[in-house]
Amino acid sequence: MEKRGNIAIVVVFIVFLATIFYFWSDPFKAKVDKAVLQATSWTPENIQKDPVGYLTWAKNECNVLSQKLEAREIALKTKENEYKRNLLEKESELVSYSGLLTEAKTTFVTASAARSFPVLLRNIQLSEAQLKTKIVEAYQQIELINKAVPAIKNTIQMLQQQLAAVESRKAEIAGLSKKIGSDIELAKLKTDTAGLANLSNEFTSILDTTSAVINPENIPSITEMAAMTASTSADVVFEKIMTE
Repeated sequence: MEKRGNIAIVVVFIVFLATIFYFWSDPFKAKVDKAVLQATSWTPENIQKDPVGYLTWAKNECNVLSQKLEAREIALKTKENEYKRNLLEKESELVSYSGLLTEAKTTFVTASAARSFPVLLRNIQLSEAQLKTKIVEAYQQIELINKAVPAIKNTIQMLQQQLAAVESRKAEIAGLSKKIGSDIELAKLKTDTAGLANLSNEFTSILDTTSAVINPENIPSITEMAAMTASTSADVVFEKIMTE
């Protein structure tokens, strides 16, 4: 027992010295880092030593990427449907508010000429001031929708572009996965690994660039896109509406 205890103390002491030396000596640190990299990553040397192992790992990574792309595609399509539905709602609201505004303006002009306030607008009795307010409110809603619609259309286009990028990357990875599957069978039959260098570079490139396709981007909300800042008074807005 005592001998084992002494060995344990020596081992701990050696590890302690190695740790201090690692942070104190840059050459030693570089050698350790290189050894760790060699032991834990698919370096060209490791690929040549175990081509089947590398190809199997690469195929599994392709499967992981494919699953992430599938999830990204579903998220994008869900957002696209949401914005398309909102666009239809906004376009329908635009028709409704435009009809109301035209009717309210005509009612105001007719009542002003005949001095016949209060008036009925869609079976609701309104004074002159109330009708003015309704005209301004309808106009402001139209302005809000007119700002929102182009932003929604641009967002839909952006989502469609991202979906196209996902589809393209899915096809690319599917092709690469199929090629890797064939290469696994070939690697089992022969020891020549000369062609794996190009495959490794291609796969590394795909790993690097696919992250940009998979990672979701922040898509602005409808409220943020359609935010309206109106600081002018209701009377000024009303005069502008009536002269249009």
